[in-house]
Amino acid sequence: MSTIGIRTRTTTVVVLAVAVVWCAAAFLTWVEAEHEAAEIFDGHLAQSAAMLVAQSSLEMEESGEADDELHAAVPHRYARKVAFQLWRRDGQLLVHSENAPNVPLGRIQEGFSDSQIDGVKWRVFSAWNSRQEILVQVGERLDARSDMADEVAEGLLKPLAWGLPLLFILLWLVIGRAMRPLATLAGEIATRSPAHLEPLREMVVPREVEPLVRRLDELLSRVAQALQAEQRFTGDAAHELRTPIAALCAQAEVALAAGCDTEKQRALTAVLEAARRMGRLVEQLLTLARADSQLVGDWSEIDLVPIARDVIGEAVVAGRADEVEIELDAPERLIARGEPTWLAVLLRNLVENALRFSPPGELVSVVLADGPDGGVSLRVVDRGPGVAPQDRARLGERFWREAGQKSPGSGLGLSIVRRVAELHGAELVFEPGDGGRGLVVRLSLPARA
Repeated sequence: MSTIGIRTRTTTVVVLAVAVVWCAAAFLTWVEAEHEAAEIFDGHLAQSAAMLVAQSSLEMEESGEADDELHAAVPHRYARKVAFQLWRRDGQLLVHSENAPNVPLGRIQEGFSDSQIDGVKWRVFSAWNSRQEILVQVGERLDARSDMADEVAEGLLKPLAWGLPLLFILLWLVIGRAMRPLATLAGEIATRSPAHLEPLREMVVPREVEPLVRRLDELLSRVAQALQAEQRFTGDAAHELRTPIAALCAQAEVALAAGCDTEKQRALTAVLEAARRMGRLVEQLLTLARADSQLVGDWSEIDLVPIARDVIGEAVVAGRADEVEIELDAPERLIARGEPTWLAVLLRNLVENALRFSPPGELVSVVLADGPDGGVSLRVVDRGPGVAPQDRARLGERFWREAGQKSPGSGLGLSIVRRVAELHGAELVFEPGDGGRGLVVRLSLPARA
C-alpha cells in the first residue's frame, strides 16, 4: 500500500509550517504596529493641539477676539481624517476644520478622550490656551488608524502570496535532489538478478541512508545464506537418498524373485529396515534444513530438567535403552535461555548417538549442572569405543562417518547438534571419557542476561 511520498509530504509540511509562522508573525507585527501607531498618532494630536493653542493665543492678542465662526480648508487628502475645533468658554465655535462637526469633538476639556459623532468614532485631544479662554480640540478618525494597520498587515501578507509558491517549488527541487541517492539505490536493487546478492555498502549514500543500506546488506546476506543452505540441502538429499533407495529397490526385487517364504521374509525384513533408515535420514535432513533456516533469536528462560526427562523417557519407550542403561543427573530446576523445541532436538540426537555406540550393559549419563560464569553445562557421557583424537575435530561435519564405523547412521545427528548449539551461542566440545574410553559431549550454554 503506497502513501504520500516523502518528497511531497516534507515539502507540504514545511510550506504549511512557514505559512503558519509567517501569519503568526504578521499578526503579532500588526498588533504591535497598531499599538505603536496609536501612541504616535496620540503624540501628533497633542503636538497639533499645542501648536493651535499657541497660535490662537498670539492671534487673539494681535487682533482681538473673533466674533464669527471660521472654516479652515483641508490642505491634503490624508488630512481629511484629522479635524480641529476652537471653542470659546461660553460655548461659541470660533474656528474648525472643514471636516469637523459643529458639536464638540470630545466630552472632556483636558487630555485624550474617545467619542462617536454621527456614527464616526474619533480620538480627541483637548487643551485650553494660557488664558483659559479658548478650548482647542484636535480629533482623528479611528478608521484612519485601522486603515493604517490594515495596510501594514497587507504589506506583510502580500509577500506570502508569491513567496509560498516559490518556496514550494524550491523545496520540491532541493528535496528531490537530496533524495536522488534513494532512487539510485532503488534502481540498483531493481536491476539485480536473484543470484546477484553482493552487498550494497560500496554505494556512496548520505549518512541518513546508511542504516537502510546496512539493513539491506544484512538481509541480502541472510538470503544468500538461505539459498546456500537450500542448495546444500538439495545436494545432500540427492546424494544421501540415492544409496538407501537403491538398497530398498534391490531388496524389493529379491523379495519378488524369492522362491520360498523364508527367503521372501528375509528380503521383506531388509526392505522394512531400509525404509526405516531412509525415513530416519529424511527426518534428519528436514530437521537440519529447518535448523539452517532458523535465525538466532532472543530466547526466553526455560527449565532444562523437564526437557531432559522427556527426551530420556522417549528413548526408553522407543526401546532404544533396552540393552544400555541411561541415567539423568540433574537438580530439581535448571534455568537457561533457549528455545525448548530445538534444545530437545539437540539432546535427543546426543542421547540416540550415545545409545547407538554404547555396548550392551553399559551406562549412558546425562548430566545437567550450573556452568562457569553463570551459564549452564550439559554433558552426555557414553562408554562406547570413543573417537580417535585426529577425528574429533571432524565430528559434526555433515555426512561424515568415522572410518570403520559399523553402526548405521547418516552422519547428520551431530551436525544438527552443532547447528542448534550455534543458534544458542553455546560452546560444543567433544572429549574422551574416563580412562580414554567412550566419548563426552559437553555443551556450555551462555549465562542469562
